Formats: sequence, structure tokens, C-alpha cells
Amino acid sequence: MIKTIRHEDDQIHQGDIFRDVECIERADEKNGQILISKISYPYVIILSQECDLRADFEVRSAERDEDQMLYADKLLASALAVPLYNYTHFQAGNHLESLGYSMSSAFTTKKRSVLDPLEHNEVPRYHYFRFTREDAIVDCVADFKHFFTVSLSYLYEIKDEHKQVSIDIPFRERISQRLANYLSRIGLPVINA
Repeated sequence: MIKTIRHEDDQIHQGDIFRDVECIERADEKNGQILISKISYPYVIILSQECDLRADFEVRSAERDEDQMLYADKLLASALAVPLYNYTHFQAGNHLESLGYSMSSAFTTKKRSVLDPLEHNEVPRYHYFRFTREDAIVDCVADFKHFFTVSLSYLYEIKDEHKQVSIDIPFRERISQRLANYLSRIGLPVINA
């Protein structure tokens, strides 16, 4: 079980979970028209550092005159996000079906020897979330390989309707640390003796 909280302030925090977040996959120009391809994620978790999000919020929310310069050295253009996939769909390997992808069904088994390492967060690529009934979010899996960035301006626009809950301290730091460890891994070549 993971502990969640609901922040009373207007800031976006590390560990915030949003629903129905759109990500622009790419934009192409064809015959003078701009074609935009979007991915819509049912849930994402924000994993940018809390100190960076706090500094960004302070700049965004500071009172200033219309003609006063906005110093952007503390502003973040985007936040680091990781999609959360429905655990049942993940187990079936069809959690990316809407994008035309089929995934490995390595976790379709009911064998505890396979599922326990995933559900106990011992598989470096994934983080398993079991929410409480009050959170009204199904069990999910974060796939660190699928991280992306999302515009902070966009998140502030959708925050009131799309922000669900926030992961509490120290759980959010653990998830952030696991992401950092996964991204900094070193793949060693196979050496034939």
C-alpha cells in the first residue's frame, strides 16, 4: 500500500498523480498543414525534484507589474513524468494497445515467484502502486523506460480537474530514486571467453 496526501496549495509537487494527460508525440508539416500526434495517458506521476517545482511555482505566482520582467532562471519549461499503467492491463501485455503496441506478457502468470518481485518493487524497470479504496485509482505499474516531459503550463491549466492525489514523503523520494537508478544503469557487454 502506498500513502497518499492531498495538498491544499496550488503548487504542482513531486509525486502528484494526474489523470488524462496528453503528450505531443510529434508534429509534422505536410502540404502546409501541421499534423500533431498526441498520446493520452490515463495516469502519470510527476517526478521532477520538489525543490525545482517549488522555485518554479514561486516565480509563476509572484506578484509583479505588467511591464516587470519575469526572470526565467527558476522557471521549468516542463516536468518529468512517468505513465502509470493499469496493473491488470499491464499483466495482460495490452496496456499500450491504443498506441498500436503489444508488450511482453512476462507478468501474465499467476505464479507468485514471478509476481512477487514486481509487486515488491524488486524489478528495477517498474514500480508497483497499490492504492487505497479512498484514492479511487486502480493498482498501477510505472514503467520507467517510458518517461517523458510535460509542459508545466499545461499541468497548471488542467490541475484543478485532473490532479488526483499526491504520493506522500518518503514514498515519492523512493520512486524518484528508483527512476534515477534505472536511468543511470550501465549495460555491460557480454564477453565471450
